[in-house]
Order: sequence, then C-alpha cells, then structure tokens
Amino acid sequence: SPTVLDATQPVDDVSRHWRKLIGVEMEAYGVHRACNDSIYPPAQFLCLKSICDFAEGKNDDWQHYAAYTSAQLLQNFLLAEWSSLAI
Repeated sequence: SPTVLDATQPVDDVSRHWRKLIGVEMEAYGVHRACNDSIYPPAQFLCLKSICDFAEGKNDDWQHYAAYTSAQLLQNFLLAEWSSLAI
C-alpha cells in the first residue's frame, strides 16, 4: 500500500539551500537525487507535476484535476520546446 512520508527533516535539509522553499514533492525529489547521484554524467531529469494534497490530511479530491493540469503542462511544453530539446 502507498505510504506518505510526513517528515520535516528532508524539507529542512533542502531548505538550507532554498530559503523560500515551503515543501518538497518527495517522489520527484527521490528520482532527481537518484539521477544526480548514481551515474556520471548525471541523467537529465524533468518533473512536471501538479500538487493536489499535502502529507497531512491526504485525500484524492483533486487527483483527476491535478493529472489533467500536469498533462496539459507537458503537452504545452513539448509543443513549444520540442525542436530545441537535445535528446
């Protein structure tokens, strides 16, 4: 079953470098760290995700809307930037 980590330490660690940080999307942060720390040169990573809840009081009320807005952002990004991406 999925687990939500409600811990302040990872956010505190990151916020030392970004003083205006108010939260971290933990799954994307984990993938970013894995891409950055596992191989050289680091794998490129892009996360386009809509946040639909917080760790405390988690529910799926906004899940479908968040999925829609994420997909729209990806589509708009690819349409605008596809020719300039170095893939």
